[in-house]
Amino acid sequence: MASERKYRRHRKDDNPYFKYEKSEGGRDAMVLNDTGLELVTKLASFQCTVDEIASVLDCARSTLSSDRNIVLFTDAYEKGKNVGKVKIRAKLHERMDKGSDSCIIFGCKAILGMSDSVVPAVDSSTLENLVRAIDKIKDAENDAQDGAEGTDEA
Repeated sequence: MASERKYRRHRKDDNPYFKYEKSEGGRDAMVLNDTGLELVTKLASFQCTVDEIASVLDCARSTLSSDRNIVLFTDAYEKGKNVGKVKIRAKLHERMDKGSDSCIIFGCKAILGMSDSVVPAVDSSTLENLVRAIDKIKDAENDAQDGAEGTDEA
């Protein structure tokens, strides 16, 4: 029994998101048309993955990354992703302007890079012990150098 195909082959004008161009091989090449590019941009603005977009367009992922589609698809996909990010930021600022504490805190962390981690205070006795230890090491090094110089003269 023949295995079922993962994606069905389209006939000319069968898929409304692609135009079909003559190719050197047997089948006509599927190239995204304006309607398909608009849909890619819209889906990418919702932060959809490439696999999800390919599923909605009823094509294989490899069709979107073919030589004829890669530049068109990538441009539309990046534009959609960026539009989506701007929409999210606009909603965040809208909520921050209304005084939502949780949105303000999130905005400070995500956009401004702030954090709510507390820097531990340095205990003065610990610092003093560290200074004493460094002084002892320096004294020991000086004693070793003085001893080494005394043996050279003898």
